[in-house]
Amino acid sequence: MSKFDPSIPRKLFWTDRVPNKHRCPYCRSKLEKDYQVYMFVVREGDESPAYVTGSDLGAFCPQCPIVVLDLKEFASMAAETIGLGENYSLEFIVVGIVDINAIPEDKKDVPIGADDNPIPLVHFVDTIEKAATTQHDGKRLSGNQRRRLRKNQDRSDA
Repeated sequence: MSKFDPSIPRKLFWTDRVPNKHRCPYCRSKLEKDYQVYMFVVREGDESPAYVTGSDLGAFCPQCPIVVLDLKEFASMAAETIGLGENYSLEFIVVGIVDINAIPEDKKDVPIGADDNPIPLVHFVDTIEKAATTQHDGKRLSGNQRRRLRKNQDRSDA
């Protein structure tokens, strides 16, 4: 059982785009790892097949609808999922989280994505409502962290 509800739309961040991969980029709360099922799409020539895989590579904010994924680890897992070696370049996008809990009991034995059992996908969103309070654990943010926080706030307010 997952600690974080997969039915809540979340904003995705990659670890290489946040100042601290252990803290929420919005409220600075400590992120918590959780196992979820993700759908990602890979560009393979002219085609873009979708894949579904489960992992605990997502770090979730307990205050905000945020998930931070480790880019290198997820790329490695995606390459392994589709059967590529480590030396291949891979273009992919993570579309969202598959809400396994939304599958009816009588459809649990039917493959996900079959005609009578569509994939209960919760897409990642571009904007979110911020948490009501912000945490800094009593520590002052650095100048760069304050600028990033203001920049993210300006983006979400626009």
